[in-house]
Amino acid sequence: MTILLVEDNNGLGAAIAQALTAVRYRVDWRRSIDAALEPAFDQGTDLIILDRGLPDGDGLEFLRQLRSEGVGAGVLVISERSAI
Repeated sequence: MTILLVEDNNGLGAAIAQALTAVRYRVDWRRSIDAALEPAFDQGTDLIILDRGLPDGDGLEFLRQLRSEGVGAGVLVISERSAI
Protein backbone atom coordinates (compact mmCIF):
# COMPACT_ATOMS: atom_id res chain seq x y z
CA MET A 1 0.00 0.00 0.00
CA THR A 2 1.28 3.45 -0.90
CA ILE A 3 0.44 6.37 1.38
CA LEU A 4 0.86 10.00 0.43
CA LEU A 5 1.63 12.00 3.57
CA VAL A 6 1.06 15.74 3.16
CA GLU A 7 2.44 17.33 6.34
CA ASP A 8 4.68 20.37 6.76
CA ASN A 9 5.66 19.82 10.41
CA ASN A 10 9.02 18.01 10.26
CA GLY A 11 8.72 16.31 13.66
CA LEU A 12 5.18 15.09 13.15
CA GLY A 13 5.78 14.09 9.53
CA ALA A 14 8.91 12.13 10.43
CA ALA A 15 7.12 10.32 13.26
CA ILE A 16 4.17 9.35 11.04
CA ALA A 17 6.42 8.28 8.16
CA GLN A 18 8.65 6.22 10.46
CA ALA A 19 5.69 4.48 12.11
CA LEU A 20 4.13 3.60 8.76
CA THR A 21 7.33 2.38 7.14
CA ALA A 22 8.04 0.24 10.21
CA VAL A 23 4.91 -1.76 9.39
CA ARG A 24 5.90 -1.92 5.71
CA TYR A 25 3.79 0.77 4.10
CA ARG A 26 5.39 2.83 1.34
CA VAL A 27 5.23 6.49 2.33
CA ASP A 28 5.66 9.42 -0.03
CA TRP A 29 6.06 12.44 2.27
CA ARG A 30 5.40 15.88 0.80
CA ARG A 31 5.45 19.16 2.73
CA SER A 32 3.13 21.30 0.61
CA ILE A 33 0.07 21.10 -1.62
CA ASP A 34 2.15 22.05 -4.64
CA ALA A 35 4.57 19.18 -3.98
CA ALA A 36 1.67 16.77 -3.40
CA LEU A 37 -0.24 17.49 -6.61
CA GLU A 38 1.47 14.95 -8.86
CA PRO A 39 1.50 12.01 -6.43
CA ALA A 40 -2.10 12.74 -5.34
CA PHE A 41 -3.28 12.07 -8.89
CA ASP A 42 -1.15 8.92 -9.21
CA GLN A 43 -3.34 5.83 -9.51
CA GLY A 44 -0.89 3.99 -7.25
CA THR A 45 -1.68 6.17 -4.23
CA ASP A 46 -4.01 4.20 -1.95
CA LEU A 47 -4.36 6.61 0.97
CA ILE A 48 -3.66 10.29 1.57
CA ILE A 49 -2.90 11.56 5.06
CA LEU A 50 -3.57 15.27 4.75
CA ASP A 51 -2.76 18.09 7.13
CA ARG A 52 -5.37 20.88 7.22
CA GLY A 53 -2.91 23.72 7.62
CA LEU A 54 -0.23 23.74 4.95
CA PRO A 55 2.12 26.59 3.99
CA ASP A 56 0.53 27.03 0.56
CA GLY A 57 -3.15 26.47 1.34
CA ASP A 58 -5.93 24.74 3.22
CA GLY A 59 -5.89 20.94 3.18
CA LEU A 60 -9.69 20.79 2.96
CA GLU A 61 -9.68 22.96 -0.17
CA PHE A 62 -7.06 20.64 -1.64
CA LEU A 63 -9.29 17.67 -0.80
CA ARG A 64 -12.23 19.36 -2.54
CA GLN A 65 -10.05 19.84 -5.62
CA LEU A 66 -8.98 16.19 -5.57
CA ARG A 67 -12.56 14.96 -5.30
CA SER A 68 -13.83 17.31 -8.01
CA GLU A 69 -11.15 15.94 -10.34
CA GLY A 70 -12.02 12.31 -9.61
CA VAL A 71 -9.32 11.25 -7.15
CA GLY A 72 -10.87 8.39 -5.20
CA ALA A 73 -8.06 7.48 -2.78
CA GLY A 74 -9.04 7.32 0.87
CA VAL A 75 -8.17 10.46 2.84
CA LEU A 76 -7.39 10.88 6.53
CA VAL A 77 -7.38 14.55 7.54
CA ILE A 78 -5.17 15.51 10.46
CA SER A 79 -4.71 18.78 12.30
CA GLU A 80 -2.52 20.08 15.07
CA ARG A 81 -4.45 23.31 15.52
CA SER A 82 -4.61 23.13 19.30
CA ALA A 83 -1.88 20.57 20.05
CA ILE A 84 -0.13 17.62 18.50
